[in-house]
Amino acid sequence: MTPADAAAETLCIMPVGADAAEAACAVTRQSITLCCVLDHTNDAAILTAWLANKTPENLAAWMSAPGAAVWGAYRGGMMVGFALLARATLALCSR
Repeated sequence: MTPADAAAETLCIMPVGADAAEAACAVTRQSITLCCVLDHTNDAAILTAWLANKTPENLAAWMSAPGAAVWGAYRGGMMVGFALLARATLALCSR
């Protein structure tokens, strides 16, 4: 493995701001779609309802809210995970 390969495989977790909302939204929507199949059973109506408020604009607002703490997990420069702590509640955690 080369240093470049190792860097591409390294997971980096860091605080992020609302400027990361578009990437966080994509990660969150993908996580719900792929990882919650047992819950939504690929029912289009359920999935549409669950994803309706998962927009970059909403995530940016949630990320900017007072008391919010937000982290992105990056691999090879791409966001692959996202967590949002809203005051004392883990509001979102996606991979």
